[in-house]
Amino acid sequence: MMKYVLAFTLLITFVIQGYSQVDTCARETTFGTTMLCLPVIDGLNEAYLDPNVKYLADATEVAMNSVLGYYLNDYAYGKRESLGEINIDDYCKIYGTNEIAAIDVDKPMLNEMSTIIGANFIQKNWEEIIGETLSDELNIEIGVPTMIENYKVNDQSFTYVMLTKYSTPNEADSYTLAMTINGMLVKQRLVWMAYYLSYENEETFVLLKEKNKKVIDAFLEAN
Repeated sequence: MMKYVLAFTLLITFVIQGYSQVDTCARETTFGTTMLCLPVIDGLNEAYLDPNVKYLADATEVAMNSVLGYYLNDYAYGKRESLGEINIDDYCKIYGTNEIAAIDVDKPMLNEMSTIIGANFIQKNWEEIIGETLSDELNIEIGVPTMIENYKVNDQSFTYVMLTKYSTPNEADSYTLAMTINGMLVKQRLVWMAYYLSYENEETFVLLKEKNKKVIDAFLEAN
């Protein structure tokens, strides 16, 4: 009798875990042969498979990478049929570098990659960025990502915080994005995540880091 009770208990546990996984993942995808869960995240909508979103995501990604997931906030998600006509803000993408899709990665390699990434960007402290005036004009070069800070949320990831100024034909429409680049160690694979938020003032960084951590925590927990 006991073995039947045990078998029934194991079956119920398996079913519950199965439903829990469905609830946790907005969608599942693969990086190489590695299955990844794209988690449900409050306030964000995973929408990469939507044709309009996929077109935008793929068109703005370099050929060496593959987009795995693309999260829009509620406003942009509601406007996804006209993404080419609006400026989107408060969104993130999860992606992978094709050449390393089959390469096992460990924590020392993750740390080494963090060092390599940091060496490829201009780094300035906040005092240099704002300059010596009280002006709102930021002292950064147009189109060149400038690294503000780097840190670790945990021992399975690293984060770089950056600012990039973009110009448009109409100078009044020029804007600055605050963004993060994150490397995450997941199932012995290096997976990237970038979060983008329109820059308004120094408090933007506080909000960006909060939102960024929320995605990292959700992704690592789900995988």
